[in-house]
Amino acid sequence: VDRRLEAQLERGVFDDLDACMMFHPWTESGIVVGGNLAYTAFNFHFEGKPAHAAADPWNGINALDGVLLKYMNINALRQHIRSDVRVHGIVTHGGDAANIVPEHASAHFMVRAPDRDQLEDLALKVRDCANGAALATGTELTVERQATVDNLRRNKALQQIIVDNFGVLGEEVARRGRQYGSTDFGNVSHRIPGSHFYVATHQPGINWHSEAVAEATLSDEAIAGMLVGSKVLAMTAIDLLTRPELLEKVREDFAEC
Repeated sequence: VDRRLEAQLERGVFDDLDACMMFHPWTESGIVVGGNLAYTAFNFHFEGKPAHAAADPWNGINALDGVLLKYMNINALRQHIRSDVRVHGIVTHGGDAANIVPEHASAHFMVRAPDRDQLEDLALKVRDCANGAALATGTELTVERQATVDNLRRNKALQQIIVDNFGVLGEEVARRGRQYGSTDFGNVSHRIPGSHFYVATHQPGINWHSEAVAEATLSDEAIAGMLVGSKVLAMTAIDLLTRPELLEKVREDFAEC
């Protein structure tokens, strides 16, 4: 997620808008009624001391051990966190050669929770996992926090207009409970009325964020779904522009949330 959106929000670029909408490709058309997850991300950099891994390893400090121990600490944490939060990450650098004690090692982790308060509490625990790993391995730790994304703020009135327009097009809409992904549209939805919905573009059962999804975007089914989503966006915008009572309900819903 790019920090540019946060900067745009702070500059007020969305403040003069009445409402905002977007759709996301998926395996079914639907709206989220149970919310999604706020998230933040960290880059953890561990600095050690190089040495020959066979001749004099006792002179080295293994930065990769810091990353691996941090990973193990997070796995130990998982038993004691709520089932509706997520922590996941990758090792982005683990060393340069097998016969050298790694001097530099890094990992990238994402932390997700239902709202900003729970997110900050979980993020602190994840940082403690890294601090403990650095202390145990004698490495130096640097932490870079990236942009923070808010959970999606639901607007029932706007969602209903969207559902009605799907109906006009003869499309069925699923009402989904908790959605465990995240989107920076959530930040926008905390500033102005907004709705984020899904459009059927892919076959059910496909593994998301995969090459198969990318290839399927060229299919007739995906193009047809995109056109449905575009029509729903346009129809909803026309409703809000031509029927002031609908826009007023959307504003009231936003004020009450």
